[in-house]
Amino acid sequence: MFGQLCDLAKLTWRDIERQRTGGRKRHRKHHDMPVDKICTEAQEDITKRKLDLVFDSDIFRFRFAGEQRLWGFRRGRVFHVVWWDPDHKVCPSEKRHT
Repeated sequence: MFGQLCDLAKLTWRDIERQRTGGRKRHRKHHDMPVDKICTEAQEDITKRKLDLVFDSDIFRFRFAGEQRLWGFRRGRVFHVVWWDPDHKVCPSEKRHT
């Protein structure tokens, strides 16, 4: 993951947001998500840590190999890491439950 982060650090946010993944249904690989769309436990952690008072209502997600995700808030050019989510539990995808 560190090598991938170093590679991403060389890109603009616009370039990062343009990256796609998937076969025929191509999805954005890295993207913002409204905090109210992530799991309840994660929302409660944001409130407990008062991050909702510091950052906007959207959190950013980097997708890495498999189910690995890195979550945090963007402010300008800086990414503030909040969670490493190796099992994709902060915002599980619908297809995992079918």
